[in-house]
Amino acid sequence: MEKLSKSANNNQIYYGKILAPHGIKGYVKVQVLTDFPEQFMKGKKIELFNESTGKSSLQVIEEYKISSNRYLIKLIGIDNRNNAAILSGRYFVKKRESARTISDENKFYTFEVVGLRVMTETGEVGTVKNVIFDKDSQNYLIIETEGDDILIPFKKEFVADIDIEGGLLNLKNLEGFFDVEN
Repeated sequence: MEKLSKSANNNQIYYGKILAPHGIKGYVKVQVLTDFPEQFMKGKKIELFNESTGKSSLQVIEEYKISSNRYLIKLIGIDNRNNAAILSGRYFVKKRESARTISDENKFYTFEVVGLRVMTETGEVGTVKNVIFDKDSQNYLIIETEGDDILIPFKKEFVADIDIEGGLLNLKNLEGFFDVEN
């Protein structure tokens, strides 16, 4: 279930992560962190970010395949398993300003939601720390409270509304998640 989407810095967003090499020809398994997977098509120029060094490299996608709900990608110049293994853990990143405008008012980029103040009927309970996606496409909010972090399904059943400009995310139907009487 650990599919975290985050910002590399204030100017970049993550939209994929290289998990591991696949086979012997230089393919890598990619965890897709976007609703726009066409960003992984053949010929696309991409930027890979290494969190441990803080450095990026530019690459070009030579081929891609979909296998068991995972993208398998081959980058130009990565022709064997050893070279592919070096890329494990790197993130596909792009500048925020190049992100598509989302026309559906009920959809948001993760970077827009992270940091919002979280409110319930009884008041403020914390802030959105991150969003987790599982393999079944269920999203969860990680809410940072004064106590422990709380995991809330990111569904209409629990999210009353989101006000990006106002910096608020309003929750509902929270019985059993955490004590909202504080």
